[in-house]
Amino acid sequence: MLDPLDRDRAISELIRVAKPGAPVFISVISRLAVLIIDLAIAPFQIELPHFKPMRDTGDYQGGYGFTCCHFFLPEEFKAAVAGKPVEVLEMVGLEGISSHHRRALNQLSKNEKRWDIWLETHYQTCTHPAIVGISEHILMVCRKMEHICPHHPFV
Repeated sequence: MLDPLDRDRAISELIRVAKPGAPVFISVISRLAVLIIDLAIAPFQIELPHFKPMRDTGDYQGGYGFTCCHFFLPEEFKAAVAGKPVEVLEMVGLEGISSHHRRALNQLSKNEKRWDIWLETHYQTCTHPAIVGISEHILMVCRKMEHICPHHPFV
């Protein structure tokens, strides 16, 4: 969603329909990861008219192989839930340090010992703020507050 008010309404509705105390999971695509992909995998993209606006605002108007959407910075994502009746428990970079390295990760998965060590490494690093920012997908794990103020504007 390109309109910030639409994004805010969508997040608010997701939280509203959750029961008090329930976990709430929200995932978005990382703006930094998209920039890395454009540099490393599709460098011609940086010359296209959509690149600078997307880089500067996160808004992508569509038309170049992907639907219109907004790509988030981690701090922007966290700000999107600020003031809402949820507690942020964790922010996770889903791909972690393997982001943008699918081929190497798939090769690693063929060796059980290496895969186990890799998973342990992933779990130890996937919540580091730097890793959250460069992962292709950011997951925010929240819990809807049990005791909600009756004057809260989002309930």
